[in-house]
Amino acid sequence: MPTFVPDSSELLMLGYIFDRPTTLHLYKSDTTPGSSTTTFTEADFVGYSEISISAGDWATVTTISNKAVIQTSGSKVFSCTGGESQVVYGFYITSDDDSDALLYCERFATSRTLTSGTDIAVTPKVSLSNDDS
Repeated sequence: MPTFVPDSSELLMLGYIFDRPTTLHLYKSDTTPGSSTTTFTEADFVGYSEISISAGDWATVTTISNKAVIQTSGSKVFSCTGGESQVVYGFYITSDDDSDALLYCERFATSRTLTSGTDIAVTPKVSLSNDDS
């Protein structure tokens, strides 16, 4: 028998997952995330620093087109302040309280090249849905 999670429970589940501190990272490995993805090569351009996201930085979980959705209340900005250019392919979020467990990852539609004086803004947005949604 297939497992089913009611829409209202999807909202609760996302709330539980992101009701804690998390960390946002950029990755430079040419990795296409999949169900077995567990690690990435983190960006290391001059000026790069992972960004902490507190539980309060996540907006209220909502339902959009039968999907439970949560996103940060605003964009998080990474800045390249010098050195050589670096290509980044996406971002990932880790849990601060579960040995840096990977919670979510996303590949950009197109890779982005950071050079001295450029920024990249990321607004993490996570959704859950059943196959029948």
